[in-house]
Amino acid sequence: MWQLCQDIAEKMNITKEEVYRKHIKEVGVFDTLCMRDKAIKRFIAEWCNKGIGWVCDIDTSKLDGCTNVLAYYGSSTYDTKEMSRLIDNLIQDCHNLGIMTPQDKEIEKMIVEWGERK
Repeated sequence: MWQLCQDIAEKMNITKEEVYRKHIKEVGVFDTLCMRDKAIKRFIAEWCNKGIGWVCDIDTSKLDGCTNVLAYYGSSTYDTKEMSRLIDNLIQDCHNLGIMTPQDKEIEKMIVEWGERK
């Protein structure tokens, strides 16, 4: 996964961490939390401190004085299906950018190995 992020980063002239975070937001696992506006800054700082893929987006809330926070989990918490979706999304980006990727068999092996580590 990190090699795919690196390949995309080099092509796009950004960091592999930026690529990773983008894909976490595109296919990632998140919870929507409604919280008081005054609590958001601290929550986001603490949440994002958990790791590279632990990111947040904010959205409007129907409640006065509140905001919805979309809190994305890093891939270290993913199960095999979730990790497969993340890798598939990275591969799709690689193909769109003309980047060669490992053969499907190698990708399947990586997904199985990920599941075995859990």
